[in-house]
Amino acid sequence: MIQPIPHKNVSSIIKQYDTDGHSPYLVLTDELEQYVLKTFKNTHDRPSLVKEFLCASLLNFWNINTPPVSTLSLSPELLDSPFVVNNNRFSHSSVYFGSELMINSIDLQLFITAKGKVPIRKILNPSILLDIALFDIWIENDDRKPLNNNLLLCPNNKGLLITPIDHALTFASLQFNQLNPEFVSFSDNDSIVFSSLGLTVTRQMKINAKWLAHAKEKFYICTSLIEESFQQICDNLPIEFRLKDEEKDNLHGFLINKERNRNVFDLFSYIVSSIK
Repeated sequence: MIQPIPHKNVSSIIKQYDTDGHSPYLVLTDELEQYVLKTFKNTHDRPSLVKEFLCASLLNFWNINTPPVSTLSLSPELLDSPFVVNNNRFSHSSVYFGSELMINSIDLQLFITAKGKVPIRKILNPSILLDIALFDIWIENDDRKPLNNNLLLCPNNKGLLITPIDHALTFASLQFNQLNPEFVSFSDNDSIVFSSLGLTVTRQMKINAKWLAHAKEKFYICTSLIEESFQQICDNLPIEFRLKDEEKDNLHGFLINKERNRNVFDLFSYIVSSIK
């Protein structure tokens, strides 16, 4: 289930995205693949990119597709390019986070503003939105909200697949050694289920006791699999982004804590059951 994270060399920097946060770059690798590259914002920003790699692995155990990730480094000739010379973020590390660009994907936020219900019928996996909502509570995602959903719709045969991206501001935006397993710090109003698509999907699912029991079983299967593979997940992180022993122990206690996970699912149950 765990695939080694590949390393790729960047041969060209195409552009920088004008966004809040990491302001990533669109780059081209030696294999002519397009990737979105993120650097550290500053010398204290290392955990945010660790979280990107970590969440990509955790999502795999939840059977939620996310773009393939890779470590990226720059070709020597790029070190004199204006992109690098004019941005000291590249000086904080020589290895960066990369997420493969999903060609022809659509920002879900733009898609759901279309009039009528016909476009929604093109989504092949609408129910995955509720799995993502539960995942977000579990990892305390501060950056996926109804008006900032960080979701793509990726072409697949004759339809579109919901695909989550951007996990730098997860784990309550805290350092790993600051995580507290004694409570769940997630605002229910921030759940993706309160987006227009989330409300539609949740109402169509007809949430009842049977549905919740099935969702709970899936949740505990996922967390059990992660508990069994936790060391392997940590060992698979790129060497430049490995967790210290203290961070690793605290993360394990945070993700696998039985009482916390019970509270995580209770909050999820409350959120989806409140939508009529």
